[in-house]
Amino acid sequence: NVPDYALFADAKTKQEAYRLQKEAQPFYPLALAICDAKYWGRVLDAESRNDARDALTNANPSFQIINYLVGTDVAWGILTNGKVWRLYGQRVRSRITTFFEVDLAGALATNDQVALQYFVLFFRRAAFQAQSASGENFLDHVLDESTGYAVAVQGELKELVFERVAPLLVQGFVAWRRTEQGIASETPGTLAEFISPMTKASGNLPARITRPITLSSISSNRPLIRSWRNA
Repeated sequence: NVPDYALFADAKTKQEAYRLQKEAQPFYPLALAICDAKYWGRVLDAESRNDARDALTNANPSFQIINYLVGTDVAWGILTNGKVWRLYGQRVRSRITTFFEVDLAGALATNDQVALQYFVLFFRRAAFQAQSASGENFLDHVLDESTGYAVAVQGELKELVFERVAPLLVQGFVAWRRTEQGIASETPGTLAEFISPMTKASGNLPARITRPITLSSISSNRPLIRSWRNA
């Protein structure tokens, strides 16, 4: 079970890959990306049952492309049904839900120049080719910048929640206790009356959130483009 296409930088690399294949050696390390193409308009996030057009498999295409990425160890994978084009990466935190998507058919139908430019920018051959001695390409650079942005946003959210929002919530709680329950000032005893029902219901005090808040999608407000989204 292999992807439909392996995409190479040039004809010379492709021929070298075929030579390796004849010698029973893996040729995917030479590929810039892999691609899996479905029939026009095929749903990309669900199985297709009782559909003759899926003669070989009715599996969920998004699951398939992830399996192909893992199996071939290629950095980037393209999934398309002709209308919608998706770009998946090996290094993202959640491969199945994080991808870059352009509705190409919609962009062409509405002459959306921005969406078309995004398509060319992210799906052109040069986007997959190394641009420096480090081997990093355009897509690697975009992903690194997106990750850095997510970390920065995480820090800002932490400051906003714990240094600005939390005090307001506490003030609101104190005001509610004072006006609605007539408690002028809190004491260990009055707080125990409030906390005890919570501990009985949950078994312990509410735990601190330990899972980091991440922004794995920087979504455009344009309906035809969804970028590194995490559903």
